[in-house]
Amino acid sequence: MAGINTAISLTDRITGTLTKVANTQERVARTAERMNQNTRRIAPAQIEMGNSAQMAGGKVANMWNKFKGYFIALFAIQAVTRALRALFGASDTFSSIQARLNLINDGSQTTAQLNERFTEPRKGREPSTLLWLHQLPS
Repeated sequence: MAGINTAISLTDRITGTLTKVANTQERVARTAERMNQNTRRIAPAQIEMGNSAQMAGGKVANMWNKFKGYFIALFAIQAVTRALRALFGASDTFSSIQARLNLINDGSQTTAQLNERFTEPRKGREPSTLLWLHQLPS
């Protein structure tokens, strides 16, 4: 059986080691608490950064949608411009044809009758210009 001196001697040799372990545990706990506090301070900044990124993504998507809208509007304007040019071109052609028919018309028939007379042969086939000239009233 160990005597009191042996027990005190063992206790003194373990006390230093136990004190070091306790001090290390205390440092670990303080470090963990500091990390926890830092995390609490960083969390709002991370949330704000996430919100900012989300807003930026929404703005980019909004800008893209506007760009697509402008692009579609540009093509629509071009299509309307082409259609109006074709319409005005057809109108000019019609006016030009009517003016020529009025010049050819000798008064024995209306311009509409003269126009029918020239367009009727075109329905079945494409006559040459010489045939049209031969059909003119003399």
